[in-house]
Amino acid sequence: MSEGRSFLAENSSGLVSHGAKSGVLGDYLAKCSDQLVFEQLGLTRLERQLIMLAALAASGGTEAILISHTRNTLAAGATPDEIISVAEHALANNRSPQSITVLKTIHKSLADAVDWPAWATSKGVEVEGKQVPHLDSGGDGPVVLLCHAATLDHRMWIEVACRLAPRFRVLAPDLLGHMPGIDVPPANLAQVARHVLRFLDAKGVDKVHVAGSSMGGAVAQYVAIQASERVRTLSLMATLAKGVPPLAERADAAESEGMSAQMVPTLTRWFEINDIALNSPAVRYARGRIEKTSLERWTAVWRSLAAHDPGSELAGISCPVTCIGGKTDNSCPPPVIGALAAAIPGAITEFLDGPHLFALTDPNVTADILRRAFDRG
Repeated sequence: MSEGRSFLAENSSGLVSHGAKSGVLGDYLAKCSDQLVFEQLGLTRLERQLIMLAALAASGGTEAILISHTRNTLAAGATPDEIISVAEHALANNRSPQSITVLKTIHKSLADAVDWPAWATSKGVEVEGKQVPHLDSGGDGPVVLLCHAATLDHRMWIEVACRLAPRFRVLAPDLLGHMPGIDVPPANLAQVARHVLRFLDAKGVDKVHVAGSSMGGAVAQYVAIQASERVRTLSLMATLAKGVPPLAERADAAESEGMSAQMVPTLTRWFEINDIALNSPAVRYARGRIEKTSLERWTAVWRSLAAHDPGSELAGISCPVTCIGGKTDNSCPPPVIGALAAAIPGAITEFLDGPHLFALTDPNVTADILRRAFDRG
């Protein structure tokens, strides 16, 4: 286990942004990585399982143990995506045949345990000189493009994508300004939409059903405006027709109070209190993404969303449009969704019981609504 312990010691700050979180997990990884996980009394069962999974993956040569440990980690409450994310992080700089075997072993174990599809892991495609991580479910069905919310990434859509495939081929890229490394969002979300179109070009895809959540919904509006001939239908989830000052205030708050102070207000905008109290997989994922977001990226994201203003161009969108909202959404409540629909000729509304990021908390109902929306075109 020496290689696994070395991985924990050298990668503690990165690992705490993957998998489960707790008040003691970061301290454990930073200070106690040379000790056995089961000796640390402050960790939850889920945290222990995820940390050991990372150590096993980094150690290599442990495929037989990985099979049973992957199942035990699922039983502890981890999602397949959390398990894959932790393993990929442990092997981020390792392209050896051994690392490929480790990932294949984990994928097979997940497929056997929960019917997890082999495609549900990150892929990369070059767009304008940069690798864009994304999901691609493959297949010959109509193509669906999913645009994620602010500070999140393509992993937001895994559960929804699993429910849409194989009837649809699902593509979900990291948006410009959200990819790994130094990648700051542009000031104008229209530029993000242009990058999305270049992504579709790189994938060899022409016509698509487009859906976006929150900031991703704003980006989706510009995709439909810029390339109407390529958009079959447009589904706008938990988003608005025009940016508002409170969005920019979130950037100001981070600059004056620091990033750590943004966690609680952000999670309470995005989720219901019960989800936060239970530390659900959706909350764990969102918390991890926020923790990974730099101050520069955070402020740029919110200011670009505050500047969102397609104006009269919304009235020119000609494809079938469905505006979807959560009944308990504190960020984009039903009247905001209604105002967005009113700005687009022929748009209809659908509402479900859920908070702002209902695509994360209720992927079943979200996928059902999206299928109905796609059937309109």
